[in-house]
Amino acid sequence: MSKPILNKIGVFDANEGTTFTFSYFGNQPYKNRLIIVNSVTNETVTDTTVESMKFSHTIAGGLLENNVSYSAQISVFDENNKESALSDKAYFSCYAKPVFYFNNLSSDSENQIAAAVYQASMFYQQEQSRNLKLCRFYLYDSSKMNTLEDSGNLTDGSDTYTYRHLDNKTLYYIRCTGCTVDDVFVDTGYVSLYVSYVNSDAYTLLNLTSSSDGGYIQIHTDISLIDGKPFGEVSLSDGTAAAIHGGVIYQEGFVINDGTKWYLKLKNPVENTLVAYQTNHLDTVKLYYYKYESMSYLKLDVTNWMSHYIRYTPLFHLKENEAVSIYITRKNNLYQINVLQETQPEETEEET
Repeated sequence: MSKPILNKIGVFDANEGTTFTFSYFGNQPYKNRLIIVNSVTNETVTDTTVESMKFSHTIAGGLLENNVSYSAQISVFDENNKESALSDKAYFSCYAKPVFYFNNLSSDSENQIAAAVYQASMFYQQEQSRNLKLCRFYLYDSSKMNTLEDSGNLTDGSDTYTYRHLDNKTLYYIRCTGCTVDDVFVDTGYVSLYVSYVNSDAYTLLNLTSSSDGGYIQIHTDISLIDGKPFGEVSLSDGTAAAIHGGVIYQEGFVINDGTKWYLKLKNPVENTLVAYQTNHLDTVKLYYYKYESMSYLKLDVTNWMSHYIRYTPLFHLKENEAVSIYITRKNNLYQINVLQETQPEETEEET
């Protein structure tokens, strides 16, 4: 009988066990025998025979130990119970299965982000300190079928990757795969990422019309320039108005139409004060800032010729020197207020 050949044995976790496969050219085998020896102590750990016509032999988890090297040999038996010679020794090692997942994301439930940019970072740990050799990041659509982005193999030790230009109100799936120095494959699986952020309409997009006859492009925008008149104690710096005991009145040319959106940022406001005010002599909108214990909230006070109503925002934490974005929208003659805390890094905000 010819001698079987054990196929290459990759690193595996001894707690999970594995299946050894082999090649053999000769009469159909009816049994095979596997011998595993500790490479350091030369002690035989297992010598088992199984009845099977398959070219494989499975061992259970817990039979071997992690962080130990072994050698293996296999033989086969024909229908007359004649045993072949043992295969050449194949050497392998056992190491604990690595832990590999996205930081700050759940693999079991939907993850929501409030920005068009997301910097993914990985957690990798292996009990015997076997390093990660490379990793690769992917972005998929909601079907998980179409790959929208592929980082390629990152071999510089980088464990972060930035996903950019994510569409609002869109479900994506991200995934990271990797390979250890022992060629062990690791995979996060598909992790959901739902993008939901507030689009600022403070600046209207330009509308371009091409004139083929005149050879020029006509540019139109709905932006109207309105001069404001400061009153009281107000200072301007880098486009920011610091109103201590005063403010800015926008009156000349100021119109509040249905669909109007009012956007402002609030930073270090004075407690229990009026922080913003606008009127066109038909509608008057006032915005107040209040503190309740350690929490903050805003009150929107609206008066027009038909009614008077008040809206409150949910309570939120506002730290010193932290900016909060406020969006006030008029739709169907009613005002809505939304607050977005800017928890993303500064460079992320700029890209959003």
